[in-house]
Amino acid sequence: MEDISRPTIDLFHPYYLDEFETTGTGLVSSDSVFDGSGYGVWRRLLLLALTVKNKVGFVDGSCPMPSAESPLLGAWIRCDAMVMSWILNSLSNEIATSVIYSETAKDMWHKLELRFDEPYGLKMFRLYKELVGLKQGSSGIAIYFTKLSSIWSELDSLNIHMKCIRECKCGTKLQFYKAEEDKKLFQFLMGLNESYDRVRGRILMMSPLPSLYQAYSLLLQEESLQREVQSGQKMKNDARKMNVECNYCKKQGHTIDKCYKIHGFPTHFNQTK
Repeated sequence: MEDISRPTIDLFHPYYLDEFETTGTGLVSSDSVFDGSGYGVWRRLLLLALTVKNKVGFVDGSCPMPSAESPLLGAWIRCDAMVMSWILNSLSNEIATSVIYSETAKDMWHKLELRFDEPYGLKMFRLYKELVGLKQGSSGIAIYFTKLSSIWSELDSLNIHMKCIRECKCGTKLQFYKAEEDKKLFQFLMGLNESYDRVRGRILMMSPLPSLYQAYSLLLQEESLQREVQSGQKMKNDARKMNVECNYCKKQGHTIDKCYKIHGFPTHFNQTK
């Protein structure tokens, strides 16, 4: 006989839980467990995972608790407890202990936000400071560009007031996008090593300026060319060393010092002798 006291929950309903869901699982890998640093990245990973599971409403308040008379109250409590378990399993033991007695997932999330989320001004200042100080250094072009892209992405996520929510027909949006891309291009070029001065100048002389990714592609090609030149030079140097004739034993491929180690001739022997 069908139990009419338990309402049927659709597969796409926020209250739906797969039969394989357990409280022992986390939403991030063990390497991404939040231990007090990198809150922004951890927060983003959690929200993405909760969105996939259709449970983000339990932390942002868009899925509030039903009334006491609602037949769905039990299902909501079960889902909320599951979300809290997922969050706790994605935290280090010390941080999890500090929020384990939260009443709801929303309450737990709010406590974490208050404790670890940076104010808007501090976050923007930190990102721009990182952006200004970032140089290529010993990194390859790809790694350097990836570091820049990470900062740009986080800045773009914070500048929500600059995003157009309507379809733009006047061209202003495209002009703004091009200006923003040009700014990123300049930031990218400014942090390059001096070995890329030639190709950097060539990019800046282009009219109109290339896109950020076109410039990135050109610099990857230049990096590959420089590696080939360096590799060829190294081979020439190695070949030159192999052709050196020792003045003592008349063999090629080693110096007088190496020859001394082999033959044990007097240290005052003159290689030019």
